[in-house]
Amino acid sequence: MSVLDFNQQSSTLEVDTTIYVGDYTCVPADTETLAKYNTHWNVKYGAPSGSKFNRGGHLVQFDAINGKNLFQFDYPKNFTGVQSIFNDLNQQCQCSGGSGGRWTPKATRTIDQRKDCSSKDKAATLDTNDLCNLVLGNSYYTTILWRDSEHFWFADGAYDQVKGYMANVTRTDPYFYLPETKNQNPQSCGYMLLPKCKGGISTAKAECETCGGPGAVTGEPSLECEACLFNSFPKSSDQSATWGACCPCFWWTANDQHLPWLQVDC
Repeated sequence: MSVLDFNQQSSTLEVDTTIYVGDYTCVPADTETLAKYNTHWNVKYGAPSGSKFNRGGHLVQFDAINGKNLFQFDYPKNFTGVQSIFNDLNQQCQCSGGSGGRWTPKATRTIDQRKDCSSKDKAATLDTNDLCNLVLGNSYYTTILWRDSEHFWFADGAYDQVKGYMANVTRTDPYFYLPETKNQNPQSCGYMLLPKCKGGISTAKAECETCGGPGAVTGEPSLECEACLFNSFPKSSDQSATWGACCPCFWWTANDQHLPWLQVDC
């Protein structure tokens, strides 16, 4: 599951990606985490795409914002090719100046490409696998196509400019903005609203309580948690019990049960 925080005003992008073990429904409580990356990028818009397959789209280049990128690989020992994965990471992008010094299972590392990665790490893009290109913060090239003001698609781009801009946009399952009311005042969750929202919040909390990795039940909110809670919160025809209407009650529950990860941007 990849969740984006796309700030069009500052042209920046936060990408929170979680890969679960054999669970394509992306319910954290039902599975374990295989890998997790949290990366930040500057977004540079280019010319309209000249590809007939991407008509209406714009060429985009992502450049990593140094010092804000976190990686965790939880590949179990019996996972096919696990030793090869960690050998490649330590040979092509060890970035020994970063936390931990080396890539090992279960370790979480924060990488500042400017400080932590040596010239030895920064091999030519075509000689580096995509995982290391991500770690090193090499520029990523793709095409963005807006369906409307709330929905958009990205092509499956590449770290090579020619290959990235050649990739076709697949017009299925667009990214979309989560609804935000900004009504995050716990005091707005009164005795009339809480009973309407309590069941839905309990359901979402149970499915998402391990989001963000070990310790998330008492950890800080994340994009993964926000998307999980939104997807798990029961859809209601009662407009007084929707995701947006119940936002204050998420924050009320966070305070009442000491669970700050429920304080999401709903």
